[in-house]
Amino acid sequence: MAHIDNTWLAFAFEREVEPERIDGGLRRVEGHYATLYAEPLIRHVSAGRSLGMALWRRADERLRWSLWADREGMAVATTNAPTGGERLLGGEEVSALRLGAALRDDPERLVDLNPPFVAGVHDRAAGVLTIVNDFLGAARLYAHRSSAGWVWSNRLGALPIFAGVPPEADPQAWAVHAATGWFMGTDTPIRGVRRVPPATVVVARTGERGARVAVRPTEAVRTLVAPRRSRLGPSAAAAADQAVDLARSVARLWAAPVTVNLSGGRDSRISAAAAIVAGIDAEYRTMDIEPGEVDAVRPLIARAPSSVFHAVVAPERGDPPDDLDARIRAKHLVHDGVSNPMSTIRGPTNLPQRGFSSPLITGHGGELGHGFYYGRSSLRSLRRGGFEGLVRRLERTVRRGHSAARDDAYGAFLAAVRATLDEGRGLGIEGPSLLDYFYLAQRLSLRAGLGSRNDRYSGCVTPAFVRAAFDLSPRQRVGSKLHRAVIERLIPEWRRIPFFAGGRGRLPRVNRARIWERPSHAGQLEAMLERESLWADMFVPRRVHEMWAEVKRGGGHAHYEAIFLRIAWRVSYEDHLGLLARRAA
Repeated sequence: MAHIDNTWLAFAFEREVEPERIDGGLRRVEGHYATLYAEPLIRHVSAGRSLGMALWRRADERLRWSLWADREGMAVATTNAPTGGERLLGGEEVSALRLGAALRDDPERLVDLNPPFVAGVHDRAAGVLTIVNDFLGAARLYAHRSSAGWVWSNRLGALPIFAGVPPEADPQAWAVHAATGWFMGTDTPIRGVRRVPPATVVVARTGERGARVAVRPTEAVRTLVAPRRSRLGPSAAAAADQAVDLARSVARLWAAPVTVNLSGGRDSRISAAAAIVAGIDAEYRTMDIEPGEVDAVRPLIARAPSSVFHAVVAPERGDPPDDLDARIRAKHLVHDGVSNPMSTIRGPTNLPQRGFSSPLITGHGGELGHGFYYGRSSLRSLRRGGFEGLVRRLERTVRRGHSAARDDAYGAFLAAVRATLDEGRGLGIEGPSLLDYFYLAQRLSLRAGLGSRNDRYSGCVTPAFVRAAFDLSPRQRVGSKLHRAVIERLIPEWRRIPFFAGGRGRLPRVNRARIWERPSHAGQLEAMLERESLWADMFVPRRVHEMWAEVKRGGGHAHYEAIFLRIAWRVSYEDHLGLLARRAA
């Protein structure tokens, strides 16, 4: 299951504070996250009285990358082992210290690295802390500013715990979550804690009495999405080459076989083809969730240019041995509420975690190249509908099959939609392609799960692939022109094998039980639905109870499951807030 193994934290106080206060906050954070693991955490700290950085990690002998490097007055800490360092450093050997120094000297170069990553560089001699995150914001990075100063972390819960302040739920953020299933923009489930936007550089400098902080966006996103003249062939070739480079980089970083997701669809096919061309030691994995998908993958395995080891993973079956509340609370312990509520159905999160899973290469982000929010049949109406037509299209995607959230929740979502589409227009993007910008800015890093593990990578989020995706016209996207061109360059034998098309209808068949078909989970969920005081300000209770009665009669809609799990997510999060408050004390 998806885990975050490494906890990264940095701080900049506006006034110098006693070392004991800093150490107390660090010890509280360590005590909370240490409970997630059977093995002890290794702590690294580089700190003064107003400025500093810390990292906690488990000893993983398979990882060849130094998540923490400290030499000659400079410490570098990364949340992930980043790929793409060869582009950033040119001919130099890639190391954490060299990469950190390059980002410190020119943060705009973050556009050369593949997401996800957060990097912190503490130059003790100069009294400067520099923080940069990837151009998607895929690696989690949160900030809290108080009267004392700033704190940043890749762990949402670490911020109130370090500050010693009990957290409160953010009603506006949870309202949007009710409508969408994820927290949008800079909102987080905790009041006063903000998500740092993608491609941001933070520079904190020690002054006479404390630190001063400057935060600014880089030009990375504009570089990758602003319109330009280009041809598909060279763009696809660059995307293919960088996908292969990513696979080889992952193999160099990890002394362990890599798991590569391979579905019958378009996106993972690119990453899998790149891994095969790269010749890395890997297992190719297909999830047997949708009927027919495994059959769609078999021709790919048969026509691979070299022998590959393929495994089929069955979904969880039967009535789960654990209860629903415990399953969600474990998710909150690891992800502090920001993972996808639908991940609940994929199996339990076993804590404390023992051992390590294989580093994973997926197809996350490939949706940028094939029109996630539109298809061939809808292009004409989208063009006729103008800006408001695009807004209505996105509204339909969140209301589909239920409209169970309150009107003000959908209103908050639509306000965020308009602001994001306006942002895209400011970058020169027009027409239906604005929906692809919305996916990049508001869904890919916040909903798709690319950053839900420290060892997850994708061949579809390299700079070249993102740039090539935004070079496409909408008509080229719906024809999967980029995917086909990249696959043609990597494994030509795969280009003509049809992409898998999933089930259709109100309740398409899946090879797993839905939440209301699992007796123990259904019973607990029904009890959660009765706790209306925790969710009635976000959803329409009458509509939710009608939906529940409908599925109990054997009817319903596939999208009902997401609504029920969002409610369970919020109910359980109240207990999580109580735990964080106790850990902050």
